[in-house]
Formats: sequence, structure tokens, C-alpha cells
Amino acid sequence: MESSILTCMGSDHWLGRLEVDLKTRPKNCPFKFEAFWLRAQGLLKRIEEWWIGSDPQCRNSMYTFQLKIKELNKKLRKWNKEDLVTLSRKKMRLKEKWWKSKKKSSRRGGLMNESKKDC
Repeated sequence: MESSILTCMGSDHWLGRLEVDLKTRPKNCPFKFEAFWLRAQGLLKRIEEWWIGSDPQCRNSMYTFQLKIKELNKKLRKWNKEDLVTLSRKKMRLKEKWWKSKKKSSRRGGLMNESKKDC
């Protein structure tokens, strides 16, 4: 991260410039529920099992709720990292195969159309 103060003529305010390197991900990034997770087969059942299976012993119900949310967050992140990454890799491979087959079929179709024009 890099910052600097820019001069501003005719004002009592100072402009600041802040450059942030977005390639690195902060360790304490906020939890973000991804909408496409809902399309993953069996995830809602897993979430329910994780929620029921989590049973922190606290007197305060709000604190218990917070602990359950934290535990669910960890499990979702782990699931996203391990299971979903393998699914997305499979999806990418299938897309690559589909594009290759589409290119091959368009080449064949293109050659057939050219040969028909010659007749």
C-alpha cells in the first residue's frame, strides 16, 4: 500500500492518494456468501447439519448464536476451498472439451460448405 498527500491550491483541504495492491488478500476479510453456492448440490442440507451439530455451551443466547455463526463461517470457507474448487475445475475442463469439439465441428462444417461452393 502506498499513500501520498497532494497539494491543492485555493482550499483548506488536502487531497490524499492511496494505492492498494489488490493481488494480496487480507487475512481478516469479511465473510461473503456467494449466490452460486445455493446451486451446489446438497449444500443447504450440509448447512443444516453443521448448524444442528454446532452446540456451544453458553448462558447468553446471543453469544451462542455468534459462536454458531463463526463455526458455520469456518466450515463454509473450508467447503468452498476444498469441495467447490474441485467442482469448478471439472466445469472448466468440460468447457474446454466443449470448445474444442465445437471448433472441430465448425472446421468440418466450413470445409464442407467450401467444397459445395466448388460444385
